Amino acid sequence: MKRIKKNDLRILKLISLNRRTVLGETYCSLSQLEMANVLGIAYATVNSGIKRLIDNELVEPREQKVRKYKLTEQGKNLVKKFRKK
Repeated sequence: MKRIKKNDLRILKLISLNRRTVLGETYCSLSQLEMANVLGIAYATVNSGIKRLIDNELVEPREQKVRKYKLTEQGKNLVKKFRKK
C-alpha cells in the first residue's frame, strides 16, 4: 500500500463528483488530462495519483476502457467520510 497524497484525495473527490452511469456501470467521465485541467495540476501528477489510488484499492479502471475509472466501495466510503467533515 502506497501513501496517499493531498492531490490524490482531490482526484478521488473529482472522480466522485463526475460519475455517470451507462448500462448499469458507474464511472468517471473525465479523462486524466481533463482532471489535470480542472484541478490545475500536471497530467503526470494525475497519472501517478491514479496509480496510487488503484494500488490502495480506492479506484479501479473501467472494464475494457483505457483511462476511465470508477470508485471501489472503499473509495466511496473514504469520500463519504470527507464529505461529513
